[in-house]
Amino acid sequence: MHEWKRAHEVHLPIYCQVIQDPNLRERHLGDLQGLVYADTPKMKLKAYKALLSPGRDVEIPGGGESLNQLYKRCTNTLRTIGSKHRGERIVVVTHGGVITALHQRAASSRKGHRAGKILNVSVNVLHLSDPDKWVIKSWGDVSHLNGTGYLDSGFGGGRTSG
Repeated sequence: MHEWKRAHEVHLPIYCQVIQDPNLRERHLGDLQGLVYADTPKMKLKAYKALLSPGRDVEIPGGGESLNQLYKRCTNTLRTIGSKHRGERIVVVTHGGVITALHQRAASSRKGHRAGKILNVSVNVLHLSDPDKWVIKSWGDVSHLNGTGYLDSGFGGGRTSG
């Protein structure tokens, strides 16, 4: 009986509350929203140029966000989530642009540190010890996919996907 109880405790299912937060959605691309990237220079040249602009405050025509707006939205949202769940482990599932913005915030004290390519289904661990102190614990970990073949395909977000 004792062995059964121990095995049961080790294999307890994990329960979590899922909350969808629209503030952790990908960047809004305005007039480019829903278009095929290769077609954008022909169809929406002004919006395409805004997307490629190095300026962080350039908004994309048609209601699209600037990089600064994306950064502010995402980092404020994670700060709020962290404040509501002090001492807890939180899992955020989101997109590359959001992850890049969160990395920029966490790496702000590490001059020259860049997120690099965000791989699909990578695990990126941040520690928020208070609303203003963010530390990168690990970044871009895809070791959970080793041996699955997923990283060898373009769908895996590996070296072959864009």
